[in-house]
Amino acid sequence: MSRYTPIALALLLLALGCRPDRATGVSLSAEGTLTEAEKGHVLARIGEQIITLEGFEAQLSALSPFIRARYSSLARKRELLDGLVELALLAQEATAAGLMEDPEVKLAYQQAMVRRLLRDEVAGVSMAALSEADIAAYYEAHREALRAPPEISFIEARFASEGEAGAALIALQVAAQMPPGLRREAFAALAEAYPAVGPTPEVITEAAAALEVGAISAPIPVRDGASLLLRGPARPARLRPLDEVRALIRSRLARQRRQAAAEALVASLRAAVELDINEAALAAAPLRAPSAQPEEK
Repeated sequence: MSRYTPIALALLLLALGCRPDRATGVSLSAEGTLTEAEKGHVLARIGEQIITLEGFEAQLSALSPFIRARYSSLARKRELLDGLVELALLAQEATAAGLMEDPEVKLAYQQAMVRRLLRDEVAGVSMAALSEADIAAYYEAHREALRAPPEISFIEARFASEGEAGAALIALQVAAQMPPGLRREAFAALAEAYPAVGPTPEVITEAAAALEVGAISAPIPVRDGASLLLRGPARPARLRPLDEVRALIRSRLARQRRQAAAEALVASLRAAVELDINEAALAAAPLRAPSAQPEEK
């Protein structure tokens, strides 16, 4: 059984970025492997609206390869088509009810168009012009911001129960009298025999931060037992090498360039029209606090 109802699946496809076409009600943006004759095959008619094989394939193409593979059977294809039909029926009903003129719908429509415009106009700007020189220049200008913060070091031994951890702690009292180097070796041997498997819980990190360097913790309850910690020296802050932060820098520069391109587009549009802001009316506009929502029983 699919975890989605047909209409939920169709709405999911729209959320993934498929845009409805006025003539067919489905996305025609994807490139498929259909012949020209096949593209025009009509799969469903909903009044004056049609769903073609080309549009249907475009909806499938919007899914990830893993999910798309699940829609290879006739039953699953019918499930998807049913969802598109239900979506078209509801959209027609909403249009008949005059919702296309609803301010909220108009705003959502405008926002969708703007997102598409910015994607088309700005998306290609960010990465195409990035060079190694740009990345190196950013690295040199932001060396302090790219430094890795100091890191707490510790060794963890994890036991099946708090009682077992407590017994091990008693045995470690001898190690507490050892020189720091030998104490660390003894605890490391214990941690090798009782390793901590999986991600480090936050409670362990917090407990390690509270310990003095060289100190051994009391048993710390965790989901699968209890741990003992030996606090090591803090690793000092360090400047991360360029190779370590190259992907981060590329992402930041790309975001900056997308933002700059969007701002330039808006500036050019402002310059191309006669824009008049009524400052007096704006200043006189009352600012009403939103009404409190009733509490759910």
